[in-house]
Amino acid sequence: MGYFEDKTILDWSDGRAFIYRLKRTVKNNWHIRIKRTKGEGYYRKALKTTNKAFAMRMAYDIWIKMLVAEELQVPFGMNGFSTLFARFLKQGGISSKGRRTRIEDTYNNYFSEYFGNIEVMKINDGLFRKYLEWRRDYWTRREQLGGSLPTTYKKVPTYATYHTERQMIMQFLNWCVMKDYLHKAPIISRPEKIDWIKTAIDNDGIGKKQTGVAVPYRELQRIRGKLRHYAYKTVDNSPIRELARLRVYYFCMICYASLLRPTTEMTELKWKHVTIEQSKMNEDAFIGIISHNYGKYKSTKKVTDERKRTAILSYAGVKHLMEWRKQLKRLNRPVGDDNYIFPDYKDDKCESHLMGRTFQLCLKNWGWRKYDDDEGLNMKVGTNITIYSWRHSALTSMIVLGKKDIGTVATQSDTSILQLSKTYYREFMLQGDKDKWANRFAEGARIHLPKTNSGITLRSALEKTGFKIEKI
Repeated sequence: MGYFEDKTILDWSDGRAFIYRLKRTVKNNWHIRIKRTKGEGYYRKALKTTNKAFAMRMAYDIWIKMLVAEELQVPFGMNGFSTLFARFLKQGGISSKGRRTRIEDTYNNYFSEYFGNIEVMKINDGLFRKYLEWRRDYWTRREQLGGSLPTTYKKVPTYATYHTERQMIMQFLNWCVMKDYLHKAPIISRPEKIDWIKTAIDNDGIGKKQTGVAVPYRELQRIRGKLRHYAYKTVDNSPIRELARLRVYYFCMICYASLLRPTTEMTELKWKHVTIEQSKMNEDAFIGIISHNYGKYKSTKKVTDERKRTAILSYAGVKHLMEWRKQLKRLNRPVGDDNYIFPDYKDDKCESHLMGRTFQLCLKNWGWRKYDDDEGLNMKVGTNITIYSWRHSALTSMIVLGKKDIGTVATQSDTSILQLSKTYYREFMLQGDKDKWANRFAEGARIHLPKTNSGITLRSALEKTGFKIEKI
């Protein structure tokens, strides 16, 4: 051969592998070539040694790994972490724009530096545990070395960070299995199963996963009042910022009134998903029915059920929806059947994390980021209040104020509680007495009716903003 010398065919490779040295090089290291059985060409690798005996031993180790890869029917030498992760980002079927951005940022900041182009076959539970330790000290090391620190960094990662990054790795490894780059995805421990993380959580050393906090009704009313004042009374000439303020207010109100999760269940909502019916209990009360296929995915659901989600707005929720539509019209935003109920400034879908971030910034500005039974709304002690707290608080109000049974609550909120009775309650909710769902915060025959600010009847206000009332 023209560009290498000292070619030595390896006897145990049936003529498929040989080692050699390149001509006209300073290092004079040995290299290996192995002919592939799957596809065309050779696998090549520099052995980084000038000692032939060491080169033979390293070549044999590589040969065994290649045989194992061929036995598992996965490509050898083309499954480096960074190489495959770049393909995963292009072909991985990451549906959410926000999640794609988060995965790309995590890869660029952490994964690429730690894993490099290590073969994905070498990724296992032990390596991931070492990564978590490296990740824990990442910003401390960077600070000690005098590196630049972004304003948003967290010196000590939270439980949610560890949990999310594990999910990203597992999603990537499962994609590798699907694409035949890996025979089987390894079992990787959940963060709470790792001793030092568990100890840190128990000692409040790191933030732990939050299951959500229900804010008492009186305190929630204080937040609601502040949020409405922020939406309507803030002086600002920017229509985009005005849209954002109004949007977060009505997003929270409709989340509370519908029990929809403040995720894709609400961000995917379009006006065609909403139907308005007149109440049978009172001609001045109206029922909003929301139906779409963007409910929370549950592995226990039948394939035919897809992700169907049905929710019924409280009477006050219909009023909030009407007011929000009125504000969108005032801001010259489209409100056709195929338009999103909560649009961004381009009239496209607004990601839920933007609403959550705006809500959290408001709470921080008001000094109400946390709630504690003794201290109330404060910034230091208690559980963090999030945009999910609206849903948790509504569920509590249904039980405490509305006196609804747990089966009714489980069905309306689409939770995993009382799975066996869920189908019966869903049919009952749609075909039975819908007033009992819309009137959820009152007991018995008493009706909780909202009032319009303009003094006109709610029927007139609904019709004026373009809603059609169906008689049942």
